[in-house]
Amino acid sequence: EMHAICYESQQTNLLWHKVLGADGRVRRDEPIPVEHGPMVHDCMITPKYVIVMDLPVTFSMSAIISGMSFPYRWNENHKARIGLLPREGSADDIIWCDVDPC
Repeated sequence: EMHAICYESQQTNLLWHKVLGADGRVRRDEPIPVEHGPMVHDCMITPKYVIVMDLPVTFSMSAIISGMSFPYRWNENHKARIGLLPREGSADDIIWCDVDPC
């Protein structure tokens, strides 16, 4: 199976944990509430958890308005945290751990 944490610049309050089965079909599409539209570059998978990174590089409408081609910026107001999502759990099951911004 293949796992992904996905996001959309149009819907900045959600991430999605998606799982595709060996047949290529989506077998899981779990929404994860977040704030500020974080850019998620990576995730990690363990036998029990999907590790979700919610870090302070977030979507910036002001960057778009000012003509920047990359609409994500460092956001001092967004705390850094790592989420432990049980592989078959829901967003309510995530254990969030605050971390120092990096």
